[in-house]
Amino acid sequence: MGQSDSDAIDATRNNRYSVAALLTLSLRMTVRQMLKHVMLTLAEASDCGLQRKLKRKMTTEWNMSKNCAFSGHRHSVKELDLNLLDRVILNLIKNGARNFYCGMAVGFDLAAAESVLNYKKDYNVKLFACIPCEGQSDGYSQINKRRYDDILRRCDGEIVLSDEYHRGCMLARDRFLVENCGVLVSFLRKEKGGTYYTVNYARQKNIKIIEL
Repeated sequence: MGQSDSDAIDATRNNRYSVAALLTLSLRMTVRQMLKHVMLTLAEASDCGLQRKLKRKMTTEWNMSKNCAFSGHRHSVKELDLNLLDRVILNLIKNGARNFYCGMAVGFDLAAAESVLNYKKDYNVKLFACIPCEGQSDGYSQINKRRYDDILRRCDGEIVLSDEYHRGCMLARDRFLVENCGVLVSFLRKEKGGTYYTVNYARQKNIKIIEL
């Protein structure tokens, strides 16, 4: 890592961490190296440089086998067996999972996040909201907006990948989820859309996939 990389990392520790700095680092470092520095920096920072303040310190433990992510449809959730989802998450926790990453879309994502939060009182687990862009919930119904806001209040950290919507930000969020997990829990019912893309990307990365 060169001097310019060190300067960028030092800037983050002075609470000036920005998406631009993250992208600068990403050009010079592998994803694993970059995210390791990001997680260590965010744990120290008083103001989250990815546009939001962390309510609690993010974990500095970087064991991919303990990291799980979710991907599922926004619609078709009437087909989702919530009891099965709860059992799968509990089994993951009992087998060592500690960090859960959620994309915060309506439907499966919110249901999965709520399930993790229900276990927080009994188990040492953390939930991180991986938000594709600012204003993600602007188009949500009032009920889903309240659920979204409640999850954000109770989660352990927020990672906002873009300060505004742009074409491709949702898929960037999906790739981030896959690249930061050892297990992907998916709810896939059709061979198109973001969930289909995410599951295929996880297969390419040899990530373990649990399909509900």
